[in-house]
This record gives sequence, structure tokens and C-alpha cells, in this order.
Amino acid sequence: MVDMNEQKALEDATDAVHLLPLEILPLETPGLKKARMVKNAQLESMVELFKEVGTGSGQVPITSLGEVFKSDPEKLKRDYEKLESIAALQSFDVYSLRIDFRRLGVEIDESSQLSLSENKKNELASQMSKFTRPLVMRIYGQSDVEQTAPDISGLFQSADKEQTLKSLNLVAEKLKVPLHEVPDFLEEYGDTFLSLSYYHNELDRITPVTRQFIKAVIEAKKSHQFKTDPQQQKMCKNIIESFEYIHTSLMQRLKKFQEMFNSIWETMEADTFYQIKSIIEQNHKSLGTVLCGLLVKMYRWQERFPNGNPPVAKLGEFMRTEVMTGLQQIYQTEKQAEALLAKQKIPTAKASAPEMATA
Repeated sequence: MVDMNEQKALEDATDAVHLLPLEILPLETPGLKKARMVKNAQLESMVELFKEVGTGSGQVPITSLGEVFKSDPEKLKRDYEKLESIAALQSFDVYSLRIDFRRLGVEIDESSQLSLSENKKNELASQMSKFTRPLVMRIYGQSDVEQTAPDISGLFQSADKEQTLKSLNLVAEKLKVPLHEVPDFLEEYGDTFLSLSYYHNELDRITPVTRQFIKAVIEAKKSHQFKTDPQQQKMCKNIIESFEYIHTSLMQRLKKFQEMFNSIWETMEADTFYQIKSIIEQNHKSLGTVLCGLLVKMYRWQERFPNGNPPVAKLGEFMRTEVMTGLQQIYQTEKQAEALLAKQKIPTAKASAPEMATA
């Protein structure tokens, strides 16, 4: 019998950028299967053995696992070698993990274990429709086709087999691809859109918290306690400028990806899509890394100061101990990604697709 609480916890971890449920990994130590890897505010990977309301989170570094799991040191040693390489990853979102697990040789079923939960996909359905509506317009000449699920291939299927074949033939004709390639094309098309919707949704979710945090730092910078301290002034300036740049640059990158898709609406060529898909996949890791860094720091901010208005002294301590650590790494990752994207040849078109929602 499936434990609904355990299932919900697994889905929440799978959908997060900073959590990795260890049960999806080929580990040998039974107790580790119930744990998960988490990124803390210092962007370190820790093994979380439990998390309960009232008792908090029981986190240990990977190097301390031998003190917890003593029954089979040989199995733990083999697991440790896997976990050590995974702990070095910068983000645990499913799209970054697909790339990193292939590189590390971690064998896993991507379709079932490195995929967003159905709940998350349904949550993103409204975002997805902003991308799929222009495709429907180009194929059918109308936008009133209902999309009840985030599976884009469903847009071109009907209970009537003859109608489904007619729709798929129309897609093949418009995209200039063989009919037998259309299902795979639509699956890749939908997954690429889903990844953009996912990253944009994560950024939108944390935007109000980020703005609240920046406002608090700006106010602290003006305070008497900070005005007379050059080091505090420098730290506040660094944090404000870094957070504002990172957030703005992320938004611009996501907007640029959407503009790329306008080329698909204009040309309806499969080659254009695969070119765009490649560019977006090259950005998955940097998107995941930067979002993960922002999210874990802002989650910690919410946890420490739920009313968003801490005393200046406590805010100063928080910035020194939990914000500054790793901030330069996040900033540089975004800088490098922005520079790389600027150098890439990006398809352009006159047509315009609907804007993604912003917070």
C-alpha cells in the first residue's frame, strides 16, 4: 500500500531545485534510501536524514555518514563514492540532473525518475498553454483547441483515429518531417517548453521574497548602525547589486528563449526547433545553478525572518553567515551564461508569441 505522505514528500523533492531524494539512486545502504540530499544556505550538499515540524531538519555531511550507518561499511563505501560526486553538483532540478547523471554514468530511468510530478506538470499547464497556443494557431489556424493536460501530443489526438491521423499528417506537412517522427518531435517540443515553464515558475515564485529581502538590505544600509561602518556598507552594496543583477539577467535570458520560439511560429521548421532546443539545453545547468542558489538563500531568509523585518544587527549577521557564502559563485555563473548566450547565433522572426507571466 502506497503511503500518501511518503509519495507527496517524494514528489515535492523531485520537483525542487535544491532537493534530491536518494531513493531514486542505485544505492546499496538501505537506510540511505529514506534520506535525501539537500543544499543548505551555504550551498553545501548535506544528507538530510529526517525533517519534522518542531524538531527541524537532521542534516549530516557526507563525510559523517559512517557514524550513522555502521552495519555494512563496504556497502557504504561504495555508496559514498557515488554520493561524493553527486554532492558536487550545483543544482538538483530534474533537467540539470539529466545532463549531470549522464556525464557521471549514473544509471537511472529518466522518464520516470527524472521527470516532474504530474501535480507539477498540471500546475505548469497554464504556462505551457502560452507556448502551445501559437503552435495550434499555425497548425489549425485557430486557438480554441482545448488543452486539458500538459502533454502537447494530446493537442493532436482525438478519439477518432482518422481525425488523429489527419492532425498528425498536418503537423508532419507543416514541419517538413516524416510522419513517423512526429510523436518524438512533439514529445521533445513539449519537454523543452515544460523546462522553460518550470524555470520561469520557480523564478516567479521566489521573486516577491527576493524583493522583500533586497528592500530590507536597502533599509539596513541607510540605518545609523550601518552608515558608520564601511564594511557593512560594502557588504550591503555587494548584496543589493548582485541580487538585482542575477534576477534581472535570469528574466532576460528566459525572455530571450521565448523570443527564439517565435522563429518556430514564423517558419514552422523542425530544424529551427532543434537549434533552439540545443541552445536551451546548454543553459539548463546554469539556470538550475543560479535558481538553486537564490532559492535556498531566500528559503532561509523566510525561515529566519518570516515577517521580513529583522533587527539590523541580526540582518547583518544573516548576510555575513548565510548570504555572502557562495553569492559570488552564483553571480559568476550568471555572468558567464549571459556572455555565452550573447555569442550564440539565435534564430529570429517577426511573429510574436504571448509573454510568459511575470511576478
